[in-house]
Amino acid sequence: MSNTMMWSAIVGFISSIFIIPLLQQPFWSKQVRSAVTFLYAVVAGVITAMVEGGLDFANLTTSILTIFFAAIGTYVGLAKNLDITKQIEVSTSVKPPPEV
Repeated sequence: MSNTMMWSAIVGFISSIFIIPLLQQPFWSKQVRSAVTFLYAVVAGVITAMVEGGLDFANLTTSILTIFFAAIGTYVGLAKNLDITKQIEVSTSVKPPPEV
C-alpha cells in the first residue's frame, strides 16, 4: 500500500465521522448528499495527493477514490449505526429539525 493510499484512507475515515456531517444538511435529498460527499472527496483528494506525492494522474485518482470509498464504508459500517453523523448534522443544520 502506498503512502497516498494510506493517508487517503485515514482522511476518508475521519472525514466520514467528523467533517462531512458538518457540511451535510438533514433536509437535503439523497442525490444532493451524495454529490456533496463526492465533491468533498475530490477536494480532499487533491489536497492529499499534493501533500503526499504530487498531482500526477495515479496519485490523484487513487486519493480521490480511496477517500470516497473509505468515507462511504465508514459511514455505512460505523457512523450510521452509532447515530454520530445524524447528531452532528442536526446540531449544525441551518434549519431547525421538524417538530414531531
